[in-house]
Formats: sequence, C-alpha cells, structure tokens
Amino acid sequence: MKVEKDGLYLVDIAVKAKGAGVYKVETESGGQEFEDANGQLEHVLIGLSANASGWTTVRMNRSGAGYNLYSVEVTKAN
Repeated sequence: MKVEKDGLYLVDIAVKAKGAGVYKVETESGGQEFEDANGQLEHVLIGLSANASGWTTVRMNRSGAGYNLYSVEVTKAN
C-alpha cells in the first residue's frame, strides 16, 4: 500500500476462519498476532504509522486451520 510520511492508517482485513488458529500480520516495522481460538474472528484490525512516504507491505498468514479473505479496507486516520 502507498503511505504518506507521518500518516496513520487503519487496515481492516475481513476474514472467516475454518477453525481455530492464530493470524499473524507483518509489516516492515514488525508484526502482531491475533488469536482466534474459536474460529469466529471476522475482522483483523491493525494500525499503521508511516515513518516515510512510499510503498509498504502488509502480509497476513494464519497457523492452524485455513481461512477465507473477503476484503481489505484501508482508511487514513489523519
């Protein structure tokens, strides 16, 4: 995704799991894990603060059962 320096972004990833597992979202500045023990999580939400302008990568994978990815919505918060 393309970001602007000092921009704050909310990334909403709509998902549906096929069972228990853990989502891991990684960006260039680090990662976060979201446990979904019952497979009922429908949205993975992350905040992203841009240190520089340009393109950045957001990756998500899941341990445990698979999942369906429905949409990704990015909102600039400032």
